[in-house]
Amino acid sequence: MNFEFVGDSAGFCSIAKDWESLEARAGGHLFQNHRFLKSWLQATGDGEKSRPAVVLGWEGERLMAVFPGCLMRSGFPFLTWMGGLNIVDYGDILFDQNASISADAFLDMAFALLKKKVGFHLYYLHNVRRDARAFNYLERNFTHYRDEVAPFVPLVGDFESYLESLRQFRKNMRSDTLRQMKRMASLGVFEFRIVKPQQSDDAASPGAADAVEVFVTQKRRQFEETGVAGALMRPGYDEFYQTEASENPHAHISCLTLDGKIIAVHFGYLYGDRFYYLMPAYDPGYAKYSPGRVLTYFLLQHCYSRGVQVFDFALGAEPYKYEWTADQMEETSFIGGGFWGKYLVLALKGKKAIARRLAAIGKERTPGGRSQEARDVTH
Repeated sequence: MNFEFVGDSAGFCSIAKDWESLEARAGGHLFQNHRFLKSWLQATGDGEKSRPAVVLGWEGERLMAVFPGCLMRSGFPFLTWMGGLNIVDYGDILFDQNASISADAFLDMAFALLKKKVGFHLYYLHNVRRDARAFNYLERNFTHYRDEVAPFVPLVGDFESYLESLRQFRKNMRSDTLRQMKRMASLGVFEFRIVKPQQSDDAASPGAADAVEVFVTQKRRQFEETGVAGALMRPGYDEFYQTEASENPHAHISCLTLDGKIIAVHFGYLYGDRFYYLMPAYDPGYAKYSPGRVLTYFLLQHCYSRGVQVFDFALGAEPYKYEWTADQMEETSFIGGGFWGKYLVLALKGKKAIARRLAAIGKERTPGGRSQEARDVTH
């Protein structure tokens, strides 16, 4: 296998065809999709002070392996997955099983080449699923930092049988959701829509640009009200989603409308046989009608009708996800970089422990539940 380092945007963009061919053979996840990563690099890469640090493995003219990395600066330089820290729910390599060497051997050579090309840096390789190609290698050679989970629904049987199974999570899940649909339908013309990339001939039907604009507005309002620093609060991410909506064939945008007005939006992806449920948003004026739950119901029904195999709630153990499933995939984040990598892990874990202790103290001291000391540590 011959190895090649790609360290700039032009080089990354030039290998799209070979990369996408490897995607089809390797069976990776959305988060290693070239189009997805290109949109991120072009829309937000400069704003996040990042540049590609990709290693390619070639056998003849055939691309057989990719380490999709990027070098970022956030106080200090570190190497992480291409896509940065905000949109990569599953980090991994792309690797053709028919390669002449093992995935571990490829990673050995990839890290050696990265050290030569970009110098000594810390590695932060986050959100690696237990079934990822790179997981065993990273577990042996890097330092464990934290664990996360990603709930998912295996779409077996039929939709009606699945709905019946939801009783184990919430007794009246089906009837309550249908009741909310009826309540919204009583207000006007209520519809679930899959949004097309381009505006349709029907002026009353929203196109992707309209839906994404509403999505960005609703999501930012949610972040502002909850105090969560989501990706959409960072420069370039509104452009990222607009670009993906119009140019990535895997992007899947859906919405609920009432008399033509968008009241809830979901921005996700249908990639291979997996649906990625990633970014829901809704108008808070309709919160009492549970628009998020209703939209999820319609999306699951849609996936069953399309023969999708997995409805993936992706990273995060939010309680609402467990109203739909009990299945989840564990994943781990790793830090590498010798002594300094291990020191960073200890420092970060120590900071979290202090923050938890101060937060507990703050509950006794302040009506808001958090002491000033806790806020100083965690922000």
